[in-house]
Amino acid sequence: MKAVSTIVTVVLLLMITVGLVAVLFVWLSGMLSTITTESGETVEHNIKSLTTSITIESAIFDGISFKAYVSNSGREDIDMSTAAAFVEGVYQDIASGNSGILRPGERTTLIINNNTDVCGKILRISVYPQSDAFITVRCV
Repeated sequence: MKAVSTIVTVVLLLMITVGLVAVLFVWLSGMLSTITTESGETVEHNIKSLTTSITIESAIFDGISFKAYVSNSGREDIDMSTAAAFVEGVYQDIASGNSGILRPGERTTLIINNNTDVCGKILRISVYPQSDAFITVRCV
């Protein structure tokens, strides 16, 4: 009878060990899958940030309308709905030009709602992800 209980004990210990290894394997597989997915997304986002670039060719205020002429100087398409304008750090509403996709090398005009004098002030246009351009507003 002693030999049977020893065999049962060894079998039970082996089953418990195999069960723990299986649970650990499933848990680590899920965790590594999540880490791999999140790392891939982060790398993709960082590469897109490095290859996205917007340039303000000119910004003109004629006393009535405020226009910024911008171009995509990067290698990635820019979703213009993500564009934001700031004069001296103060958010400005963009009336038109902030829709659609701006492909590399293309240009567009942003019409910015502003009733105040912005002559000589710094305009910043920001687009997703992490591309900013600055220019001093010229008055005509």
